Amino acid sequence: ELQAAVLNLRVNSLVQLVSMGLIPATSCLLISWVRHIGFIHDRLLDGLMITACLPTTVNMCVVLTQSAGGSVATALANAVLGSALGVFVTPMLILLTLGATVKVHFASVILKLTTRVLLPVCIGQLLRRTPLLAFQAQHKKTFKRSSEVLLLLIIWNAFSNAFTSGFGISTAELLALGTVLPLVHLGTFCVLVAAFRKLCMPAAEAVAAAFAASHKTLAFGLPLIKTVFEGSPALAYYCAPIMLLHPAQLIIGSALVPRLRRLIRS
Repeated sequence: ELQAAVLNLRVNSLVQLVSMGLIPATSCLLISWVRHIGFIHDRLLDGLMITACLPTTVNMCVVLTQSAGGSVATALANAVLGSALGVFVTPMLILLTLGATVKVHFASVILKLTTRVLLPVCIGQLLRRTPLLAFQAQHKKTFKRSSEVLLLLIIWNAFSNAFTSGFGISTAELLALGTVLPLVHLGTFCVLVAAFRKLCMPAAEAVAAAFAASHKTLAFGLPLIKTVFEGSPALAYYCAPIMLLHPAQLIIGSALVPRLRRLIRS
């Protein structure tokens, strides 16, 4: 099933085009319009644009798809593909959309992300060709749980740092983000489910594709943002949107699971 999902170029292309193409392009237009009005801090708008350029979640879209009874293989394939593309595509999108307002050293960023993200993945794939693969298979549950714990620790660390030192933005801006981001995410997800169904995708596949296409990653996104904008005084503005969007995605997705399960069964 996973192999079939990986080879499903139509669905995977649609998901990645929406995630890394349509959403950043639409966000760029809307943010440009809001920037001209001038009632939101420019650096916070840059943070929203950066969030729009991030790839899909590493784990959350898979878990929510599984809970809703959707195609886990489709969600997993696009989670992996999105993370791999994000190493190269996200810095390029940031450079294209914010190149005039922020400094991005593209070559340096790609080198850092390659060593911090792609190199561990490649080492892991090489280790699968050794006797360690059999050891991993014997302790599959332990490795899976360890992976989940490490992911939670990354998120916990991010939020702990934020609440210890502050988000770096005003209360009014936090409230505005906390209101707008969940509404935009909910609207985007519902539109994508309907659009994918119109394209004759099975309901289980459409739900998985919508989760993967609408989500933005914190676990991969926060290290990426800190790598791209290392030392920037506006780093808090760049990190705040994804840190607020992450729990909103989980809450909204969990609330929609019963309805999505009924859609898939019908």
